[in-house]
Amino acid sequence: MKKIIGHLGTILRSYIAAKAPSVYSSAKPAFDTLVIMVTSRCNARCVMCKLWREHAGSELRPETWERVIREARDTGFTSVHFTGGEPLLYKGVYELASYSSGIGMTPAFTTNGLLIDERAVDKFIKGGVYSVGVSLDAVGEEYERIRNVPGGFPHVKNAIELLGKARKAAKLKPYINFTVMKDTLSTFTGVRDLAGENGLPIALCLLDRSSSIFDIEENKSVHWIDSSGDKAALVRLMEEIRSAEKERPGSVILAGSGAGYAVSYFGDPVQKGVPCISSQKRLYISPEGGVLGGCLSMGSFGDITSRPLRDILDDKEFLKAERKMFFKECAGCSCGFSFNVSHHLPYLIKDALFGWREHISGCGSENGI
Repeated sequence: MKKIIGHLGTILRSYIAAKAPSVYSSAKPAFDTLVIMVTSRCNARCVMCKLWREHAGSELRPETWERVIREARDTGFTSVHFTGGEPLLYKGVYELASYSSGIGMTPAFTTNGLLIDERAVDKFIKGGVYSVGVSLDAVGEEYERIRNVPGGFPHVKNAIELLGKARKAAKLKPYINFTVMKDTLSTFTGVRDLAGENGLPIALCLLDRSSSIFDIEENKSVHWIDSSGDKAALVRLMEEIRSAEKERPGSVILAGSGAGYAVSYFGDPVQKGVPCISSQKRLYISPEGGVLGGCLSMGSFGDITSRPLRDILDDKEFLKAERKMFFKECAGCSCGFSFNVSHHLPYLIKDALFGWREHISGCGSENGI
């Protein structure tokens, strides 16, 4: 309830904009998070990712990113999230985090964790980093298969243990990102146990197949959850996740309605009834400086190296695209799904009255739903 009250402005604005499209421009939520993809390079070869399969492009210099961060702050952004690729491969990323916190922004990271050691954790803390998300979809050999990093699990396990200690000392708020796909329908328990041992909550991600990072053929077939047997297993996984949250409140970062959305999503990725609220709150910028908006499937709307950020955000073409993002005039993706359902008023009400299963659709009775 406290979380709902804290985000009531976004919830109400989004509801009004969705119900009355004519007032969308004045009702839409304002941006608050700048997501900087500092590099497309990565030291993992994840089975579901496209980035490592392509030649890494150019990268902006740290001083350019400092200017962008300043412009974002002056435009009203309050936080900056560093991602990639693997952001810890970018020389100067810790200094950028420190710079961000120094000018009043809240820095955060998403990383595969393979490069995190005691020095890295110390740099996070000294740089004023608020949170660190570590990608982990399985443990042991299965982790190494999915992430294609032979011998990598001990490194990421050590990273999680180090981050757990920092969390207990109230110096960081780390968490684990768990991707739901065919490969991980039976791997949650191991991740849950490791997370629980170190006091880290788990955030759910759903496999994507349309954004620029994940639009590969394998994600439409090999890794996608599409058979009746797979969907029945998905429902069981959601039940396990909801049970884990009940047993240890706060252990899973997922609104109750998010479990039902996750099941329905694999039958209909667009889920047009739930507006893309996250696309109005965050802004992605590519390693080359392309302003992608809050969506990774619509391309770039300007080059930050040649135009001020404010000019790009005020451009008519960007504003048209931003509206399309909100109303999901797109192929559909899972980016920000948990944020979307936790800020969508009808979902919140239905979840409170009927529970998460009420949100399941498009799966059929043959799946045992």
